[in-house]
Amino acid sequence: MTRLRGWIAALCVALALPAAAEQPRKIAVLSIIGDRMTIVSHVADTGTRVDRDRREYLEMPARVLDNAVLGAMQAALKRGAPGTEVIMLGATPQLFAAQGEAVEDPDVKPVVDLVKPVIEKAGITELLLVTKLRHDAMLRMADGYVGSGRLDGLGFYLDHQLPTEERGEGNPGRGFIAPFAYLRVSLVDVASGQVSGRRDVLASQAVGAGRSKSLMVWEALSAEEKVRLVMGLARKEAAEAATALVGQP
Repeated sequence: MTRLRGWIAALCVALALPAAAEQPRKIAVLSIIGDRMTIVSHVADTGTRVDRDRREYLEMPARVLDNAVLGAMQAALKRGAPGTEVIMLGATPQLFAAQGEAVEDPDVKPVVDLVKPVIEKAGITELLLVTKLRHDAMLRMADGYVGSGRLDGLGFYLDHQLPTEERGEGNPGRGFIAPFAYLRVSLVDVASGQVSGRRDVLASQAVGAGRSKSLMVWEALSAEEKVRLVMGLARKEAAEAATALVGQP
C-alpha cells in the first residue's frame, strides 16, 4: 500500500508539472543567385543547334538581390509556418564559388558543407537553399512560350525580331524584353546533407517593344522597371517555393 501511495504521489507531481515546451523548428535560408544579371540577346537561328545568342553580364552589388529574396522567404514562412524560427544567411564569394556555374541539376553538397559547421552549432536542422538553375529558354507570352538557347539565374532575354503587340494597349512592335528568374529552391536536412524537397522556378514576364516610344526593345522598360520586375519575380517565386517545401508532409 505504501508503495502504491508513493507511485500515485509521484504520478500526481509529474502531471502537475508543466509540459516541456516543444522546440521551435529552426530553418536557415540562403540565396546565392544575385551576384550578377545576364543580358541575353537572341540571334536568329541559322540551322545549327549551337547556342549563338549573345551574352553580357552585369555585376551586382554584394547581397542586394539575395537579401531581398531572403526577406521575402522569411516573411512568407512567418505567415505560412507560424512558430518556425527563420535565420537568414549572407551570401559570400566562397559560397558562389562552391556553387560553380549554373547547371541543369545543381549539386548542393559543396555549399552545404561550407555552412554546415556554423548552422549545426546554432541548432539549425534544415536549410532552404536558393541556387541558379540552367534550363531551356521558355519566355512566357500571352499565348504560350518562346525562346532559344538556355538561361540561368537572373537577367533579361531580348528578342529583336518577333512581331509583338502589348495586350490592352494595341501598340505593335518588333521584339520584346523578358526579365527572367531561373532558380531552384532546395530543402536540405542539415545532419545528413540530403535534399528532402525541391522546387524549380522558370519565371519570366515579356514586354513588347511597342511599349517604347523608340520601339527599341531595351527601352521598353525603364531602369527602375527592369530591376523591380526581376527582383519581383525572384522574391515571389522563391517565397512561394519555400512555403510549399516547409509545409509539405
